[in-house]
Amino acid sequence: MAQVFLFTGKHCRGCIPMKRKLESLEVDFKEIDVEGSNGLVSKYGVRSIPLLMMVDEDGTVLREEIGNISLYTIKKTLGLLKLPAY
Repeated sequence: MAQVFLFTGKHCRGCIPMKRKLESLEVDFKEIDVEGSNGLVSKYGVRSIPLLMMVDEDGTVLREEIGNISLYTIKKTLGLLKLPAY
């Protein structure tokens, strides 16, 4: 099963709204502070925050989005969109 990471930082203005959006969608995610979690930051080469990342059980990046993205984009990235049937 895929894991969802939200890379954040204390001085990141866009990180708080991103966290709230994920919480509003009731997404199971792990928040990672880039200032105190160098292992995953180094592993995935995190350079910008907020960074929403979805990885598989092997740690391979499936999808990622940088910045304070819209709810629509979050849903699209995480495969949560429910499109109408035609």
